[in-house]
Amino acid sequence: VGEDVAGDLVPMPVVVSASAKSALEKAIKQREEQGEGEGGDGKVKVGTQCKNNSCTKCYADEGSLEQECQYHPGAPVFHEGYKYWSCCKKKKTTDFSEFLSFTGCTRGTCVFTDDPTKKKKALCRWAVGSGVMCVCVCVCVCVC
Repeated sequence: VGEDVAGDLVPMPVVVSASAKSALEKAIKQREEQGEGEGGDGKVKVGTQCKNNSCTKCYADEGSLEQECQYHPGAPVFHEGYKYWSCCKKKKTTDFSEFLSFTGCTRGTCVFTDDPTKKKKALCRWAVGSGVMCVCVCVCVCVC
């Protein structure tokens, strides 16, 4: 719901691109088929990647749960062509491959299951011009 010049609330249409709808449907289908990294018996599947940002280790066996990993506790930031982690603001790049290779700034143990209590972060930007409001919501989701 938006606000017009007089201050009255005006319903705003929500427009989702066809490619975003397609990607979401594909991700939902894959998660249903794969069980999102967990087997039907509650165990982690071999090959599941660590959920910590920037950690590339994969689950092999029970010992993997004790692996140390380096990760970024912050969120990815994409601003004015630069890519960086919110926890490492001094380390920036314009190259996406280089951004993905940034070594984590925090040490901890690998996590192979999603925490349902952890909130997902989204970047929302908006601009108003010529009586039109444009809202852009960007959500980074890894669909492996």
